[in-house]
Amino acid sequence: MRWDAIVDSPSQTVPGGVFRQYQGLRRSGDRCLFSRTPLSNQLALLDPPSSSSSSPSASASASSSVSSASSLEAAQCVYFEVEILAEPSDAATLSMRIGLVGTADIRDHEHPPGCTAASVGYRSNDGYIDIGQRHELFQFAPPWRVGDTVGCGYAHAGAEAGLVFFTLNGEWVGDAPFRITTDVLDYRAPWHAAVSSGGPARMLVNMGSKPFRFVLGDGQVSRALASRLRTQPCEWEMAALDAGNDGAVALCMQPNVLSKSADPYLPPTVSPAPGGGETVVFPDNGADVTRSVLSSLPFGYTHTTPSGYSYYEVHMTAAPTAYNAFISIGLATKPYSPFHHIGWDTLSVGHHSDDGRLYNNTHQAGVEFAAAFGAAGSVVGVGFNAQSGTLFYTRDGVRVGGLVQLQGGPRVYYAAVGAIRAWVVDINFGQRPFVYDVTEM
Repeated sequence: MRWDAIVDSPSQTVPGGVFRQYQGLRRSGDRCLFSRTPLSNQLALLDPPSSSSSSPSASASASSSVSSASSLEAAQCVYFEVEILAEPSDAATLSMRIGLVGTADIRDHEHPPGCTAASVGYRSNDGYIDIGQRHELFQFAPPWRVGDTVGCGYAHAGAEAGLVFFTLNGEWVGDAPFRITTDVLDYRAPWHAAVSSGGPARMLVNMGSKPFRFVLGDGQVSRALASRLRTQPCEWEMAALDAGNDGAVALCMQPNVLSKSADPYLPPTVSPAPGGGETVVFPDNGADVTRSVLSSLPFGYTHTTPSGYSYYEVHMTAAPTAYNAFISIGLATKPYSPFHHIGWDTLSVGHHSDDGRLYNNTHQAGVEFAAAFGAAGSVVGVGFNAQSGTLFYTRDGVRVGGLVQLQGGPRVYYAAVGAIRAWVVDINFGQRPFVYDVTEM
């Protein structure tokens, strides 16, 4: 690591370990340090995923069915972790950051990752992602502090422009956006590990010299990446879809949450709805926290009509009026960040209630689509043709916005709904009559 001065001393907490103090940290203002060589020199080829998942009890990240060649390519991932041993006294305003910085900026010790042209950083005080020289922020994941372990990794084949992901206490929390409004980052470029702090802090950086908290060796990263790249549901998913009378019985919604204690927020709950379908209750976790639900099985493979479209509706039975309270409805691949609105992550599309815009694999760069919506009693529908990759939306039984072509090529998508603040919605896959006349599809 590059720094003004380095002093090593025996660790008081790790037997046989070493405390490394980076001198020159000021009382205010950020200081940043980097790995000497790009992380690609530390490449770890992970276990490739199996060709198919054996049962529906397998995790979403293990549900891929891809060729061996693409699995091996997607499995190439580099990763490091940082344990926070001490934090700035004013941790609410003096943030720490973990992330990646391009080779051209590794001599800039005064700007944290996310504040230079080719960089990305996950912030401690608010859980936001910061990318690029325009200092653009993106709602991302939970904040972190002393006692937590934050990880960062990237894979060249995880998406069209590569993929960067972060972990918190051994749990994958999401992918970093490669674009927010105008800056576009190519995550296939060489990256250096980067950590920074706005005040006195101690961090234990692990580049692989000891086991990571996030278990790389079981192939979970490679399975997750390969799952997004697949173009057909796996065998058990198709069998489960075929088991329903027309698919409506088989499809149901599931909370999209972290599988361990790393998730600090209240999850959405799913229960049977009166008259058929399901009721989803989104709790109020604050103005900056999105929660979501995804269908248990791929959407678009059980046709509601002979036209080849599958269709579902979301009936808003209770809508909040608080600041920044909005809902997003659409489709997403799995795994999907538990803290992103639908359309804010790679390979997803969402229609948002606050501005009526459509976010089609574009992160926060949505386009004008239809009027804002979200009043209690309103109904939004989504029709999707998996073969053509096209979808449409309805509002209260009327089509709006025109036909949409999904970006990112053919992929396996799931019905998806995300919300900030307290919403209550009923989701209908055909268990009861639709408001929209599906014979018009």
